[in-house]
Amino acid sequence: MINWPPNLMQPDLNTAQPTLDGQDSNLDNQTVPVLLRHPGRDVIATVAFIVLTLLAFWPVGPFDNLRLPLGTINNPARNDPQQMIWFLSWLPYAVTHNLNIFYTQFIEYPQGANLADNTSVPFLGLIAWPITANVGPIAAFNFLVRLAIISSSVSMYFVSACFVRLRIVRFLAGLTYGFGPYMASQVLHLDLLFVPIPVLLVWLADEIVRRRKLPSVVTGLLIGLLLAIQMLISPDVLSGCLVVAGLFALYIALRYWSDVVAAWRYIFIVAACALIVLILIDGYPVFEMVWGSAHINGPVIPAPLLQGMRADLIGSVIPSSNQLVAPPYIVRAGNALVGSNISENGTYLGFPFVLVLLVAIKKLRRDKIVGALSVLCGLSFLLSLGNRLVIGSIVTPIPLPEAIFAHLPLLDNTIPARYDLFVAIFAVLILAVAVDRALVKVSDSVVSTNWYNYVGKLSLRHRRLDISALVCVMLFVILPGVPFPSSTVPWPVGLPKEISTLVPKGAVVLTYPFASPRVTAAMDWQAQDGFSFKLLGGYANVKVSSTEGSRWPILLNEPYVQELLSGDIQQHEYPPPSLNTSVHEYELLAFLKQYHVTAVVYWASEAFAVPAYKYLSTALGKPLYQTKTTAIWVAPNGQWPTKLSKA
Repeated sequence: MINWPPNLMQPDLNTAQPTLDGQDSNLDNQTVPVLLRHPGRDVIATVAFIVLTLLAFWPVGPFDNLRLPLGTINNPARNDPQQMIWFLSWLPYAVTHNLNIFYTQFIEYPQGANLADNTSVPFLGLIAWPITANVGPIAAFNFLVRLAIISSSVSMYFVSACFVRLRIVRFLAGLTYGFGPYMASQVLHLDLLFVPIPVLLVWLADEIVRRRKLPSVVTGLLIGLLLAIQMLISPDVLSGCLVVAGLFALYIALRYWSDVVAAWRYIFIVAACALIVLILIDGYPVFEMVWGSAHINGPVIPAPLLQGMRADLIGSVIPSSNQLVAPPYIVRAGNALVGSNISENGTYLGFPFVLVLLVAIKKLRRDKIVGALSVLCGLSFLLSLGNRLVIGSIVTPIPLPEAIFAHLPLLDNTIPARYDLFVAIFAVLILAVAVDRALVKVSDSVVSTNWYNYVGKLSLRHRRLDISALVCVMLFVILPGVPFPSSTVPWPVGLPKEISTLVPKGAVVLTYPFASPRVTAAMDWQAQDGFSFKLLGGYANVKVSSTEGSRWPILLNEPYVQELLSGDIQQHEYPPPSLNTSVHEYELLAFLKQYHVTAVVYWASEAFAVPAYKYLSTALGKPLYQTKTTAIWVAPNGQWPTKLSKA
């Protein structure tokens, strides 16, 4: 075995020292970050993460099939859980009906949508399949949201064992990561919330450059498997992982070039094995994304809008409404950061956290582990700032390196603020190392001794108390706004069942409100009904032309019909039409015939509901089913009336 690189990233841990929990401090003896010496304690820590996660969503249970996490009023991701419920339901249905899991015409009919170009999370749909089939798709979403936080916390707990001795410090690292500001901001984005894999990749990076305990083939296979799974959860997070990995490789190459050259064989084996696994698992999804039916060429969201969602230079010390404790006047300023998009504002760390982080980086700058983590943390923060520096929501003319991404394929759709995930990972690890070494003098090295002495020449008991108080303050200021708010689904609970009973199987359905990113309820009715009908409109990235895509449904022929039923005129190019003429009712009948619509479902959820009902009933007559807030029309024998009703 090649001893590469000699002493690279070694934190002077070769002298075994007893620790506060009685463990051997020689971390290099651990092949993987799983501590087999006291597995019972690790089980207790895992159970603690599970209990805390369940409490964070209390009183909604993990298998609740009626209630969903609810964002704040100004949260633009409020409807994303309903979209994700549809994605989780699609994979089981497609597999059991021999359909393409990456393309569907059940939404956005008739063109359909390429799901490889969407956040369709097929891996999560697979692991939640039993819950989707036996309890329901909403329960599957609720379960996965909790699993995301638990798995992310547990992964940080175990991976931090590569650098940290004290089990309590590792637990706090998992707690800070799993319940930190990034996770609180993304609680409605399941694909961005499920992030244990980036932390596991840190373990494998450490295995490559420092430990070298696993065979190179095994290391490569594990890396390839994790990257492939991440692609099937979130291509966005995968692209961030690859960018950060590339920066880390560049850092290692520049600093330890001779060692890298000497280890070319090892590097080649790891890279080749990882690439083979990645191609075998993700080759088909990538093919569908690039060449599949209805695939999208070009941006879905214009680059200027994406760049508007970037971190603010002072955002790390300005809390938003995602935090539990913060003065209202400061929260207003925090909510205005990152383009006023609080679902992407995970930039906050808290002033105590930032202060201790900077002090630790300075005092431990000669430590190779802290040095590497600091470089990666700084580069990730730089990327999160976007293409121009923003200070207090004021965009300055100062250009930043992330602007290069706008000219690179696959990275031109990057939201800069999402690099805060990697800022959080590296910042938590740096703080964990600093706290651990402040409590335990791990060796006689100059770096460790200087840091240990800097904390104070106190007895172990007083040192514990002082550091515990500081850690409590840091955790207090970043507490998420728990319990996370939730709400019962907004539509009448019995409506999906009525649709399933009355609407013919395989029918094309038009809904009011028209299915779109603003009102996605119809997608959930479809998912709960087992995809018994196809839907006009929907919430998905769709192909608009050969050079661009859109999140909004394509404007169909007889455009006034879609405009009238969308309930959101300003999102489209046509002005609101008048309802004082029967012309539009005849257009509706022509619209239904052109797109083979045999059922119309009405739900009074919009301010425009009363005139919309009159519009529909004038054209279609008396509904087959009606309540105070819902109505269902079904074409008799598949044919709509040719004359307007007097209703």
